[in-house]
Amino acid sequence: MRVYEQGWVVVVSLPPETEVLSALTQLYTARVWPAAAVWGIGALHEIRLGYYRRRERKYHTWDLDGDWELVACHGTISTKEREPVLHLHVVVSNDRGETQGGHLVRGKVSAAGEFVVMPLPAALPRTYDDAVGLPLL
Repeated sequence: MRVYEQGWVVVVSLPPETEVLSALTQLYTARVWPAAAVWGIGALHEIRLGYYRRRERKYHTWDLDGDWELVACHGTISTKEREPVLHLHVVVSNDRGETQGGHLVRGKVSAAGEFVVMPLPAALPRTYDDAVGLPLL
């Protein structure tokens, strides 16, 4: 992982085969930030996306085979009971330009992973919301 400090913004380059969520969690934990915002682009494989089905109160997940372009990634790093929670949404495209999107459950960098992490000055604690069935900000 290459980390470039740009004032109060951090740019991260992840090498191939790096699991995105693990690497960003590692960065966040090492820096001891209260919270952060995340954006990213690159290329992924071994992808699992999710969609929250509110009526069922659970995530539906699906896997994507092969290599996909990471067209967009954005989200937050917050905490739940003092543990980091990454909430990232992605849009990926295949070699025909067809896109899929959802909550990033898993994904490894296939060619490049470039992420901008902007530390935030105050914590974003998540607490469980009974009406929705999820820990929300």
